[in-house]
Amino acid sequence: MEALENAHRAEIKELQNKWNNIILPQSENEAALIEMEVKKRHQSELDDFRISIENGSVQTARLHFSAAIIEMEKRASYLGQCGFYKDAKVLKKQIKTAKAFEREKFNQDSR
Repeated sequence: MEALENAHRAEIKELQNKWNNIILPQSENEAALIEMEVKKRHQSELDDFRISIENGSVQTARLHFSAAIIEMEKRASYLGQCGFYKDAKVLKKQIKTAKAFEREKFNQDSR
């Protein structure tokens, strides 16, 4: 029994040494590399964004569909779940035309 406990303790010490000397330093190095890579990417994106602001090519407004369209989408989804496929299809066509109208209106307003 004591031999088994000693073998177990030796195995635990071996695993702790492997963890402290090999695994932990490798993971810290990988984390540092990833952090440097992310910082470079963020700086690059920030520089690109600043350049686009200076050129005036940044679109500040975003298209948000009206509450009516969102409600129509919910109803179409519910109709489809309930098995009223024809009604849902008709409603989806109405949604498509309403979205196209709102997109066109948004594009005219943003010019």
